[in-house]
Amino acid sequence: PGMVPFRGGLPAVRTWQKFGTLEMNYDLSPNLSLNSLTGYYKLNTWVDFNCSNSGQAASGCMTTKRLKREDFTQEIRLSSDNDGPFNFTLGGFYQDGEITNQVVLPGNVALFGSPAFARLFDGTHDIDIRAISLFGQGRFKVTPQFEIAAGARWTDEKRTSTPTSVDLFG
Repeated sequence: PGMVPFRGGLPAVRTWQKFGTLEMNYDLSPNLSLNSLTGYYKLNTWVDFNCSNSGQAASGCMTTKRLKREDFTQEIRLSSDNDGPFNFTLGGFYQDGEITNQVVLPGNVALFGSPAFARLFDGTHDIDIRAISLFGQGRFKVTPQFEIAAGARWTDEKRTSTPTSVDLFG
């Protein structure tokens, strides 16, 4: 379905965002800590603009776009703080996200004189994001001023892309 311009056909952009993080730290023992970092992000953007940048004359079309994005992330880390030479960090990361981009190109029916030009294009592009990652790092203090660190990270990320368009003339 087509979208109604939110300012009656006048060029405009409206962006609305909501985001936040929550960090929690817990000391499991004097030398072992657990850290949790949670994130949330939501975006809605509405864009309507004259696609031919005409001034006084009526535009032949107007692009109408609606972009939405929502993400949830969670990271957990377990870290040591030993008096001895060896310390470590182990953890995991998770992301669940979704992006929807809808674009409609309505034509100027009054200018073209035909209802066939009511919509020249109508399509969406949806992206679904799922990611998980595990990581670790070991640190060895050779001297009080010199430390050697080695780490590794494994990540599995899947993005499903689903573009669709409406056949307006079929």
